[in-house]
Amino acid sequence: MGIDSALYVTDALEKVNARGAAHPEHFAAAEEGIVALATRPARDLAADAPVATHRDVVDVTELWVTALDQDGVDPDAERAERGRGVSLGRVRDGLVSLSGYLVPETAAVLQRLFDAHLASPMRFQPPRRATSGRRVGRHGKHPGVSDPHPAAPMMR
Repeated sequence: MGIDSALYVTDALEKVNARGAAHPEHFAAAEEGIVALATRPARDLAADAPVATHRDVVDVTELWVTALDQDGVDPDAERAERGRGVSLGRVRDGLVSLSGYLVPETAAVLQRLFDAHLASPMRFQPPRRATSGRRVGRHGKHPGVSDPHPAAPMMR
């Protein structure tokens, strides 16, 4: 086994071991299988079987890492916390731009808030003003005019 292969195998397996993602027996079997593949002497091979290349060792190591740690690598939470933030831009044409980076939990809460607001069948409109100077009621009607749904908001 070459130094590149040995370093790749040890780094990949150490990351899995450090996360505690694998049962010790499974981890030992993976290590043993990878080392056996990478270190088998050419004289032990059948006449038609090639010697394992660095790419072969990397591929088998990746398969073992995936099998041992099926949830994958957790994102670096501390780095994510440092990179989070939201920015509001300047008002242009009556609109304010919004941009930023959120941790997944915060983004999920914000997404639910947006979904609830935008999916609502009710659209509230500000009350209209009377042009004659007389007071206008909630639904654009003058006081004293009967309103079939006095408490219902206006729908768009």
